[in-house]
Amino acid sequence: MSTLPVDVVRSARRTKTVQAREVDGRLRVLIPSSMSVADERLWVAEMQRRVALLDAEMDDDALSRRAAALARRYALPIPESVRWSDGQSHRWGSCTPATATIRISARLARAPSWVLDYVLVHELAHLVIPSHDARFRTLLARYPKTERARGFLEGWALSEPAAATVIVGLDHVQLAMPAGREDEAEAFYSGLLGIPRVPKPAVLAARGGCWFERGQLRVHLGVEDDFRPARKAHPALAVQGLAALVESLRAAGYEIRDGEGLDGIDQAYVDDPFGNRIELLERA
Repeated sequence: MSTLPVDVVRSARRTKTVQAREVDGRLRVLIPSSMSVADERLWVAEMQRRVALLDAEMDDDALSRRAAALARRYALPIPESVRWSDGQSHRWGSCTPATATIRISARLARAPSWVLDYVLVHELAHLVIPSHDARFRTLLARYPKTERARGFLEGWALSEPAAATVIVGLDHVQLAMPAGREDEAEAFYSGLLGIPRVPKPAVLAARGGCWFERGQLRVHLGVEDDFRPARKAHPALAVQGLAALVESLRAAGYEIRDGEGLDGIDQAYVDDPFGNRIELLERA
């Protein structure tokens, strides 16, 4: 599979993760839309390497056949699908009992076969018992090398280098605001700056504050009891039509301060209703 033609798909909805899969004889690599061209090349090469490793050891079909054989041997359910996963960085496997599907960490492609078999039996047992209670342990004990495999995986996890962390972009900007002034925030950020207000998640809504988002632009305001405006630290918002926006802000009574006069950049500064410094810039 490492020689398959590569299609790179950028997604605005994907903000952090990179995935790859074979689609109609081509390797489709899914990346965040904000990723640089240089990082794209690195990730395409890495995904080709991972896929080649899986292909050399065992593909998804072979993995499924192995799982089915183990299910028959130990009287466990035969899963609907079993596949390798690059997303299992903190666990060896996972399953969805409702759909009888299993995902196995691609790291196990390098493990001894009896260790891979243990993880497969572990997930097969979870298709019957989702928890790790006594009933689950009884099912898992059908595999004779359970304790040995556990010891191997514990030692392997300790010896593995930490997974590489890649920062691929800025998810959102958080600003503070005083309590009870959400209407003023909406009038400024949505009414004047044109960033739509979106509902906060239910678990956070009771805290007050409000979120404004459009595509990859996300400005979140959270209530701070001992509120003090941010006078120096600030977000810089890219603008199309800065002159018109400045006139609208002035007409609404906001004081506009000129920028530093950087080459190729028009700048202006304004304070939001709570005194937080906001930079507005337009590149020539």
